[in-house]
Amino acid sequence: MEKTKFCFSNFINAAYKKSRVGSIIVWGCFSYNGMGNLIFVENNLTSISYQIILSKNLITSSKNTSLKDFTFQQDNAPPHRSKLLQNYFIENQIKVLPWPSQSPDLNPIENIWSLISKELCSRNIKSIKDLKSNIQDIWINISKDNIRKLVDSMPNRLGKVINNNGYSTNY
Repeated sequence: MEKTKFCFSNFINAAYKKSRVGSIIVWGCFSYNGMGNLIFVENNLTSISYQIILSKNLITSSKNTSLKDFTFQQDNAPPHRSKLLQNYFIENQIKVLPWPSQSPDLNPIENIWSLISKELCSRNIKSIKDLKSNIQDIWINISKDNIRKLVDSMPNRLGKVINNNGYSTNY
């Protein structure tokens, strides 16, 4: 696995529980070379809205993180599996990593979302605008070392899931 050839992506429903200001849906992606775009989803996530997010952000993010020929990773959420999205990937010549259902152990962006959630707990957030601003601040300050450790962990993650017959692991 050539670690510099993958772009990891997913959504999170970010909620700030401390003051109950609300929650927002966030899309982000990253690669071994750095963080890509971070997008706040204003409405429900559908195949169409996901395609719009990707068309506006995936290629830009890949260029900003020095990815030329990459394999895109996402989970198997219904909007990700739609014919519309499959056609989008084919038309734009985007390779998508085949992904087993219900396998959050394998997606290193889940660790990024966890890091963001933990950091949010230490901040005083009073509004959705504050929540967005703080998520953006944390996102842009995630260190390259942290990102690279997550990507470097992929062979070990895959091995553990294989050894565990596809079931959850400690990741």
